[in-house]
Amino acid sequence: MASDKPIPFHAQVYEAIEAIIRSGDLQPGDQLPGEPRLCDLFGVSRT
Repeated sequence: MASDKPIPFHAQVYEAIEAIIRSGDLQPGDQLPGEPRLCDLFGVSRT
C-alpha cells in the first residue's frame, strides 16, 4: 500500500546522492561535493 505522505527532503537528498554513486559518477575515493554545493544542487538549505 502506497503512502500519501511526502518524502522528507533529507531522504530525497540521500536517494539522489546514492543514485549518483550507483551511476558511477562518483568513484571509490572521490569526495562528495561540499555542503554549499549539495544545497545548490538539490535546492535545499541546511536548516
